[in-house]
Amino acid sequence: MKDKEFTDEEINELLNQYNSYIKKDSKLRLLKSLLNSLMVLMTFLVAILTLVLVFKNQNLSLGDKYFNKSIKSDIQKTIKSNASLDVVKNIYTNRKEYSPSLTDLFNKSSDKDKYLAETPLSEVLNDMKTDYYLSEKQDTIYLKKLVSIIDAHEIINPFDKLEENQKNDFENLRFKLGENYSSVLTDVNRITDELHNKNQLVVKYLDKSNISFLISIVALIITILLSFYQIYQNRKERLLAILGEVISSRNKENKEEKEK
Repeated sequence: MKDKEFTDEEINELLNQYNSYIKKDSKLRLLKSLLNSLMVLMTFLVAILTLVLVFKNQNLSLGDKYFNKSIKSDIQKTIKSNASLDVVKNIYTNRKEYSPSLTDLFNKSSDKDKYLAETPLSEVLNDMKTDYYLSEKQDTIYLKKLVSIIDAHEIINPFDKLEENQKNDFENLRFKLGENYSSVLTDVNRITDELHNKNQLVVKYLDKSNISFLISIVALIITILLSFYQIYQNRKERLLAILGEVISSRNKENKEEKEK
């Protein structure tokens, strides 16, 4: 039995019917709608993350805790009242920590009155010493008391600037050196300061890298969605073209067989 030869009118009719079937396919249209919505959402997220990266206060992070620098005023009052190091440490230990608000995150100067929660007491005390020399009022009695508190704290907690594991390593070093520790004290203090500065830089740039990573992930998702969308957009045209080629090829074969 010979295969039927399709006329141009029949081929067009088949193509029109197939095209009508595709248009009526509700699942495909739903998929298209979902893809469009997802792309709009992802594009919006990328825009938001980019704005955050550009305009955000780079010294603040929503995931970190902070405490107010007004703690220096409280410590200053206690030092002027001849308080001991224990009282100063108690004020520091009971400091109120909080997360920055959205307003703080987009205020370029909002970090000026905040300490990162991990800021050691030694740094706060040294800032107070710097503030004293920058102020116009000179109170040498207060300065002597402040220096005495700083010296006492350095003797008792020389490594409080460091992270916990680093602190433990230096404490073990001091214990093993015993009386010989004084001979390397200057070098140890220098290394401690360098480690503290590097730790702060790591925290600062880690926040930036996290935001960049999020933007990269969202951009990748958008790229994948765009690829699926383009595949869907071209699917109907490709299927119609393939159907047309199959029908044309079949007609050609039928004609050749008929001529034989």
